[in-house]
Amino acid sequence: VDAIDHLGRTPIMLAAENGCFESVRVLLDHNANVDIRDSENKTVLHYAIGVAEILKEILKVKAGTEISRLTSNNYRLGNTPLHYAARHGYISTIHEMFTIYLRDVQGQTPLHYAARQGSKKALELILENKPDCLNVTDKNQNTAIHMAALGGHAEILEFLL
Repeated sequence: VDAIDHLGRTPIMLAAENGCFESVRVLLDHNANVDIRDSENKTVLHYAIGVAEILKEILKVKAGTEISRLTSNNYRLGNTPLHYAARHGYISTIHEMFTIYLRDVQGQTPLHYAARQGSKKALELILENKPDCLNVTDKNQNTAIHMAALGGHAEILEFLL
């Protein structure tokens, strides 16, 4: 059930990436290991981004401190699955992942990513659930407002201010 291909991907990673909900469920029922990382250091959560119902199934299997193991030692730049969800505006995924709200290696939060990309819906959802994160700074002392300005998103600046 946990055989890996030439890129270090497991069957559950491929099923999640392709939106195969029933296959993910079967693999989870057969104790597929969701802690395995591929050759790029991504977990199954990275592959499940954008498919909220698959993400929800995976998160049901893991709880508490085990979830943090899925999101630590992250993919290349330290991006967690939540960072990717914010970057791409996957609202339902963001909603499911608030329990694993983390920073990347630059200290940026998903709010920084959403502001930089101009994803207002992602910003609204994050701020609704984590209003205190608006003034969080990264390693360069940038807030989400800095990121919106950097991305040239006047509408987002209006919203954040």
